[in-house]
Amino acid sequence: MIPSRLRKLAWVLFPILFTTSAWGTKVGDMFRPEKVGKVFSESAEGKLKVGFASVNIDPTWPVVLPYGKQEEVLEFYGGPCWAKALVLQVGELKVAWVELDVIGLTFGPACEIRERIASEAGIGPEYIILGTTHNHAYPRVYDKVKDWVAERSALAVRRALDDMFEARIGVGHRVLRSDLVNNREKIDGPTITDLYVFRIDDMDGRMKGVVFDFPAHAVMLTKSWSPEKLGMIGPDWPGYVREFIELRTKLDRLWEVYLKGRDVPTEVFTMFAQGACGDQVGLGQGPTVHELEGELRPWKEVFVKTVARNVMEMLPEIETTSDVKMTFRWKTVKLSFDEELRKKYPQKDWWKRPEATLLQALILNDTAILVFPGELVAELGLKCRENSGFEKTVIVGYANDAVGYIVSEGEALEALTYASTGSIFGPRRGRTIVAEAIRLVNPEYRPDPPFDPKTFGSIAGRVHYDGKFRLVVGVMDLPRRPGYGIHAWGRRAMVGEDGSYRIERLLPGRKFLYVAETEKDSPELERWEKDKKILTYGRLAVVRPGRTTYVDFYIKEPETDVKALKLGSVEVEGNTIAGRLLIEGKLGSDERIVGGLYPFGVPYRNDFLRLQSPAVRTEVGPSGEFAFHAVPPGRYQVGFFLDVNGNGLAEPGIDLVVRPSGPVLEVE
Repeated sequence: MIPSRLRKLAWVLFPILFTTSAWGTKVGDMFRPEKVGKVFSESAEGKLKVGFASVNIDPTWPVVLPYGKQEEVLEFYGGPCWAKALVLQVGELKVAWVELDVIGLTFGPACEIRERIASEAGIGPEYIILGTTHNHAYPRVYDKVKDWVAERSALAVRRALDDMFEARIGVGHRVLRSDLVNNREKIDGPTITDLYVFRIDDMDGRMKGVVFDFPAHAVMLTKSWSPEKLGMIGPDWPGYVREFIELRTKLDRLWEVYLKGRDVPTEVFTMFAQGACGDQVGLGQGPTVHELEGELRPWKEVFVKTVARNVMEMLPEIETTSDVKMTFRWKTVKLSFDEELRKKYPQKDWWKRPEATLLQALILNDTAILVFPGELVAELGLKCRENSGFEKTVIVGYANDAVGYIVSEGEALEALTYASTGSIFGPRRGRTIVAEAIRLVNPEYRPDPPFDPKTFGSIAGRVHYDGKFRLVVGVMDLPRRPGYGIHAWGRRAMVGEDGSYRIERLLPGRKFLYVAETEKDSPELERWEKDKKILTYGRLAVVRPGRTTYVDFYIKEPETDVKALKLGSVEVEGNTIAGRLLIEGKLGSDERIVGGLYPFGVPYRNDFLRLQSPAVRTEVGPSGEFAFHAVPPGRYQVGFFLDVNGNGLAEPGIDLVVRPSGPVLEVE
């Protein structure tokens, strides 16, 4: 582990996730040494009973939000934030599933909330699934907020227990359009767009409850990320989808109310569970993220309406049954702290918590629900689904604890991605947690062997540049400018006086390099610190196991008299697209502006790579006039770039770039 990895972890993860406080005796009993590593299981078969309740957890006093300006605020957007409780009972087996509209629960607060629910509701603490939606627009659950959430959560479970009824349940599964989410960590990383929907009916077949699970960070509607601007309290996208389902159901039943009478129930309970979204955000890639039923809409609207409408489409198709075989299993598994981190911060309270975490599994007929204590990445979510042995495998993340990001052993050892550095536990945490979770539902599962360090490769080379400052070379899994504000700058190495650099311990595959000027003598960065100047980024290097890939840089000082580029006019005539680019400033005799036609409506995985590969190229003259001839039929947008640093890459923020935008041009 390198020091910069430690600092990134301390800045980003700990203020959000890790704190320690006393936990109650009932909960503490779950972590006694003799219980760690032992599977506890209970099954029942028979008729299902269900109860549910929603309790508002909107704070009634000004609070400080996790992101945005760190001042108190009491402004809201959207519907309320909720504590949602669903109680399932078959025979004597009773499980309470709670979902909270909060960013997460650290070990101490999770234990205290669990203890309060158990003591007030009379349910064993191990039989409580304490989930969160990973909502970034609610205050962190400490102190007064923790007490408030505990009180309201216990109330929700008590109300659910008071409203138990004989019920029918069924589960639906659908894979949604691939552009709904984006792997924010790795260009070649997998994504998951699996939507699971639980339908709960009364014995007459009337729908009473809906639970849905989809993997996308609840960050899209967060009102502020800037330290200069106040945010607002709200439930983010899960709240919109829940409310959509509730209102649509009420509307669908409106005629029945007028036909039969006001006693026709129109309310439906909704609850959201977060999936394996540790490296997934609902941003998507490509212009298709703006398309909704033939119309162009803001991508956020496309996302929430797509999820909501699919839930509504699935519900009539889900068959429900009152005959349920229910199994509940739980296990506390041993983890190991990151010893390098503990040596770095020996006085922190982080180490007071147990080196263990809670795993749970709820099995309902042919559906397995695996409950994870952190941010499971898509790769490992797929691994669980492939090895569970069940027809449907639902991932519930951000529940019971906050061990941080749950990544593969190789990714954790590489320490390149944002997620890989986000835990106080060692690099084997993901391997241990995933293997033990799968074994809860498939005892025959045999985990993969430990990661072989011989798999790693390296990148080395020289940088040729006549600048005045020291240089640093960084490597990332995505071709983009380093994201200093979100601590996504990969791993870095100083360039020696002879121009050489070397970066070891890299997983095989595509990597992307950047070069920056720095005034430091170390590649490490402090919080909010930036490099002096980015000289180039997005340079491709393919790493191979046990080998060194050599990449040299020849960098010139960016110079141009052109201040800006802007699309002036464009039109289609036959198979020709022509127009004028407005050039502010004088184009040098050796400067060339490249124009490109980019197919519209074709998904792509990365905006930077798309810029490099237009379907048709042309050169723009000093007058700004351009023309693309013999254009194949299709829909297009135009883009342009002036290669200021002369390396052949279109690098927004370094070069002058007009991204593909403007009117959609159709060639017939």
